[in-house]
Amino acid sequence: LSFAVIFTTARMVGGPYLTYVTLNADNPFLIK
Repeated sequence: LSFAVIFTTARMVGGPYLTYVTLNADNPFLIK
């Protein structure tokens, strides 16, 4: 796998996940 493929996959999967965690978990560390 190339870096571009890994980055794109991480952005598609990690983006919504981080948004979900930030909105549903009261954790200043995750928000930062």
